[in-house]
Amino acid sequence: MLAKITSYTKNIVRGIELDIDEYGTIIPLGDFELTFSTDNRDIYELIKNSAYAAIFTKKDVNNEGSSVSHLDEKSNNVILVIPMTLDELNDEKKKVIEASTRFKDKT
Repeated sequence: MLAKITSYTKNIVRGIELDIDEYGTIIPLGDFELTFSTDNRDIYELIKNSAYAAIFTKKDVNNEGSSVSHLDEKSNNVILVIPMTLDELNDEKKKVIEASTRFKDKT
């Protein structure tokens, strides 16, 4: 998930899930709260030093979809964080716009 990180503790990250539409507009999809192991200092440091990030959970890796409750702590445990700067987020917006334009040109 693409995310704006709003707060964190030693084992919880809170934020806003984001999406990018075909015009490059960032759309907030809703708030989230995810857990991560207190033993994983790397995840904590990445979250601590990031305003935006791509966050992956066990649910994402297992492709469990919506059948898993959002309250299922094991499925919503963060396993990977890829930090993003504002410039990198803007690059992603450009990629989405370009891909959308290519798709529209084909139809």
